[in-house]
Amino acid sequence: RETQKTDFSELSATFQIQNGVMRTGDLLMKSPLLRLTGKGAISLPPKTMDMRLEPKLVFTSKGQGGATGASGIKVPIIVKGPWDNLSYRPDIAGIIKSPPSAEDVKGLIEGVTKGGKKSKTDKVTDTLKGLFR
Repeated sequence: RETQKTDFSELSATFQIQNGVMRTGDLLMKSPLLRLTGKGAISLPPKTMDMRLEPKLVFTSKGQGGATGASGIKVPIIVKGPWDNLSYRPDIAGIIKSPPSAEDVKGLIEGVTKGGKKSKTDKVTDTLKGLFR
């Protein structure tokens, strides 16, 4: 079986641990074309997770040192359950509450079409496949 991976150039988070439960409100991961923020809890003894992640597709090749607030499209995801059987679902309420702006959509379109559509689209597809496999 082929190993899949997504390269992140930066990862940071602070955790408060109490009674075997790790909580964070500032998870940040950066890679080229993707920024991921998150918050939630990871329970260590039962090995469960309840997190809300916000992957944001961005069109900059900078990972580490790249702007955290770069323009892009966010799709909030709820990740929940035991570590060996996590469930993933879009946070529809979060999407409705904070839909992408016209500027974000414009940036997405320009990023995909600028400098060779196939090249940029392939990079985005590979990044998302690697993250969610």
